[in-house]
Amino acid sequence: MEASDYPWLHRAANTASDKTQRKHFSLLGIQLGIFLLVGVLVAVPTWVLISAQTANFLAEVAGVFLAAGLLIAAVTRQKKYEQAWFECRAVAESAKKLAWRYMMLLDPFTADCVDADNRFLDGLEAVRTERDIAGELAGQEVDRTQLSERMKTVRSRSFDERKVFYLVYRVADQREWYERRAKSNGRRAEWFFAGVLFIQFVALTNLLFKGSGFVQFSAAGVLMTLAASFSAWAQARRYEELSTAYSVAAEELTHLENLIALAETETELSSRIASTEEAISREHTSWKARRRVR
Repeated sequence: MEASDYPWLHRAANTASDKTQRKHFSLLGIQLGIFLLVGVLVAVPTWVLISAQTANFLAEVAGVFLAAGLLIAAVTRQKKYEQAWFECRAVAESAKKLAWRYMMLLDPFTADCVDADNRFLDGLEAVRTERDIAGELAGQEVDRTQLSERMKTVRSRSFDERKVFYLVYRVADQREWYERRAKSNGRRAEWFFAGVLFIQFVALTNLLFKGSGFVQFSAAGVLMTLAASFSAWAQARRYEELSTAYSVAAEELTHLENLIALAETETELSSRIASTEEAISREHTSWKARRRVR
């Protein structure tokens, strides 16, 4: 399945989710960078001998940057990019789930349903109106097709063809995505943990050297601000937590993948696909809960 084969609602919400996520973390990164810069500007007079005029100038510059940081914090709160990111992601996942239920003949889009297409479109509309993301969806994706020809074609295929299609383009694709994210988040969690430890070690070394008279300045304050920024970023991205969650989800999908491969009847296939969709939805629900989204 190409991205263009999915409903417009999924594609638009997915794009909007990515954009609002980038905006949220960009503003957070700028804030953390500003706090670190302010710490450096305030500490400079304690590191080198400068005139009172220069020290006052640095203090004024630090004040300007601090005010900018506060302004960015206010903008972040007013724009609510984080909330928009979560809402758009929820819509994208719900629309994708509906698309697969439609293609795989799951209730309420069973093979004997004469108005399955209309029910599918009504389902998408219900998903769209459930959350207030009209502003984020505006202007996303020129092609506004909700029910693609590819989806109709897959729906009309034989039992074996649909089973293979689902295994390849839904289960394996989602499992591999979980596995990639588990590994990448795990690596980043380790990098940031190691980074924080290294920075704290350097700060401790600097304090010991200053106490022993080997150096005349202390950079411990700036270094601890840097360590705190690293910790805040890692906590905001939830690297370690996501690594564990995605690993568990990948293992569950592996089990369900094997069960689907053994399905021999429409009833078995439908039941196991429903379980798989529920597992994927459950992981996303857990993700929203971790992010404290309704």
